[in-house]
Amino acid sequence: YVALLFTYPIGRRLICNQKTIFHDVFIVLMLGLFAEFILPCLYSYKWAAMLNKSLLWSIFSKMLAYVPTFYMGCIFAKYDLLSMAKKRFSPGIKNVLLAFIVLLAVFFLRRKEDAVYDFLFAPIVTVACTTILSCRIFKAFRWILEKVGRESTTIWLVHSIYCYLLCQKIVFIPRYTFLIFLWLLLLSFCTSVVIRKLFGLLTYLVRKKKKQAVNE
Repeated sequence: YVALLFTYPIGRRLICNQKTIFHDVFIVLMLGLFAEFILPCLYSYKWAAMLNKSLLWSIFSKMLAYVPTFYMGCIFAKYDLLSMAKKRFSPGIKNVLLAFIVLLAVFFLRRKEDAVYDFLFAPIVTVACTTILSCRIFKAFRWILEKVGRESTTIWLVHSIYCYLLCQKIVFIPRYTFLIFLWLLLLSFCTSVVIRKLFGLLTYLVRKKKKQAVNE
């Protein structure tokens, strides 16, 4: 994630310089093809095999797998596609049922194809979930997701520390996959809230100290 953020200025320049969405999507498709099909072929060459042993190349090659999905999100933000989808797909029964069918199809394909086409699946899932959650029936669930969404970046950064480095025994207490997911989400959410509160407190203290220094 940190490596992706470092590449953002380059990606922003690429995407912002394009005048139409078709050019943007074409660039993302080319990046996806390179990361999933061309890059693995390069490993057969000796020079690439030598590079693969280095930590920098290892980080770079793994990062490339996530770049298309990351930039697809940038395209969504640039053209405000989520707002367009909300206007186009009203929260009626037909659209909600269609969204459920699309979600099931994507989940089936995702299991079959793994992460190869995530940069295509991600926007489809986003639009389908937005259509479903726009329905009044899911109002309470939507409120929960909005709360979780505000902490999503920190949750993403923190959850792997819990399940791979620290507290593994605590994380896997529920034993069942879905319960483990909910439990890990709760742990990460609470941690994110604490981090945000501490950061807010630290910011307040620093500003207060600066004001006192100016007044003196």
